[in-house]
Amino acid sequence: MAAADKMRISVITNVILVLLVAVLFIITLNGENANALNYRKAIQNQYAAWEQELTEREKAVKEKEQELQIEDDKEAATTSEAAEDTPDGA
Repeated sequence: MAAADKMRISVITNVILVLLVAVLFIITLNGENANALNYRKAIQNQYAAWEQELTEREKAVKEKEQELQIEDDKEAATTSEAAEDTPDGA
């Protein structure tokens, strides 16, 4: 085997390896799992999603509290009206 053949095989092998490394970086950058290259973005996205979910839950709880407060007010009014209707007024 001549030196030129060895050089050509070496160059072809190196080009293939460089392409494989480039493909691995592309896969790593586009992957959904947090890794050394995109951990900061993945964690920020996760916390942003948690914050949004928490905000939605808080809004739902506040709405439900308002509904219950209105219902409690109606029940209190009904109870006080019923108390006024009793003969002893208690």
